[in-house]
Amino acid sequence: MGAVTVAYLACVTLATWPRLLWFRTALPSLGDPLQHLWIMRWYQTCLLEGRSIVLCPEIQYPTGAPLGCFSPLQFQSLLFIPLSLALQNDVLCYNLVWLFGIVFTGVGTFLLIWPTVRDPWCAGFGGMLAMLGGPMMLHAMGHLELIFLGGFPLFLWAWLRLVDRPTRGRLAGAVGFYLLLALIAAYYAVFAIFPAALYVVWKMGQAGYRAAWPWFRGRIGWFLGFAAAVVPGLLLVFSNQLWAMAHGYVFPKAFAEFKIHGAPLWSYALPTPYHPLGCLLPTNPYATLGMMERLGELGSYLGVITLGLLASAAVCRVRFPRATYWWSALVLLVVLSGGVSWRIGGHDLPLPALWLKQHVFLFRLIRVPARFNLLASVVAALVASNGLRHLMAQFSRRRARVLAFAGLAGVALADLAVVPAFTMPIPPMPGCYAFMKRAAQGGAFVEIPQFSSGGSLLYAVGGYWQSIHRGRTNVGYSGQGNAIFD
Repeated sequence: MGAVTVAYLACVTLATWPRLLWFRTALPSLGDPLQHLWIMRWYQTCLLEGRSIVLCPEIQYPTGAPLGCFSPLQFQSLLFIPLSLALQNDVLCYNLVWLFGIVFTGVGTFLLIWPTVRDPWCAGFGGMLAMLGGPMMLHAMGHLELIFLGGFPLFLWAWLRLVDRPTRGRLAGAVGFYLLLALIAAYYAVFAIFPAALYVVWKMGQAGYRAAWPWFRGRIGWFLGFAAAVVPGLLLVFSNQLWAMAHGYVFPKAFAEFKIHGAPLWSYALPTPYHPLGCLLPTNPYATLGMMERLGELGSYLGVITLGLLASAAVCRVRFPRATYWWSALVLLVVLSGGVSWRIGGHDLPLPALWLKQHVFLFRLIRVPARFNLLASVVAALVASNGLRHLMAQFSRRRARVLAFAGLAGVALADLAVVPAFTMPIPPMPGCYAFMKRAAQGGAFVEIPQFSSGGSLLYAVGGYWQSIHRGRTNVGYSGQGNAIFD
């Protein structure tokens, strides 16, 4: 595992060059990363000063901002706070947490793939494909919580083991990894339900018509035990969000936003302008269709090697454990990522996410169904790894296998790399804050122009500055709009 981790560190360094050179001074972007820094610093402030984390009265003044309007980032904060206390450099700490999240995705995917291939090279290759896939690299530009995708394969691995042969230890493992997933990102706590439920349905199908119900009846107690264990944990993890909703700060996401944040099917095969192959295209379909502002959410490019190995596995009918389940899970996640509909041949094809948005409460809180593409990239990497194992078996000589593996890895790395990676230093805080705090003690800052709470660069930068000067201010950029402030 140590060698795999080192290899993944090297891959991330190359795929995001020259980010490593700017780890001490620059973030991958401004906006969301500054919001994330404010959140983690707020947790640290509450911990050191014994304050309540529920509501920060000092930003989005005069209403204050409940933490329920922000990405929870609990797991990321557990990493950030000790680093911050030791290093005293917010940017460096953020980047170290960022790097950990990407490598964690690779390692988690490696562990999920391993039982299906039993080959460290193929499993390691699959982990790299998931770690550097288009959805991961695009979200790495700004969404710290979403690049901790490694929690998903770990939960899925534990869940499959529980469903196959329930024991108390496996139940504890599934509960623990699911709560870890919830601590990482609220989206993943909702999205992971679908491949988990699909596995139960698949197992019932495998059992046959007559044995399906007895099989399910023998496990329903374990499923209820899982639910009974995770529900109290989820109530605790999302207590800030529940408080904000109960007090009118947060409303369900608008359908209009949900509708425009579906990933087109072709986006899984078409490189974005940030990828080397995308730069070679004669035209930019993302720009033509007005998707550039949402590209970080909608871009789903899996890479030529991943797509080729998927095609090879399908054409050759490669056999591996639970193959029909993994193919079904891949299709399910890709379809769910499409959101409301796919436009095919001039017609809109309705997709299941439309019904879920209209009738399932949890989905009413979802803004971006395209984020299912992150989970799809993990499952695609698993299937591709088995395609790679089948391909490697065609070479009788070890030297030929090594050369083929190295060539495929090199092409995949070059294809998925986003270089040069974006680097943006945080603007230095002007001295007017210190002057005004001396001149008007106890006063509040009113910073203009006035924006809504939902997002602006000024409010993101000003919100981070507030965590340093600690004054009251109307700025503050929250992921969910503060309905009372707005």
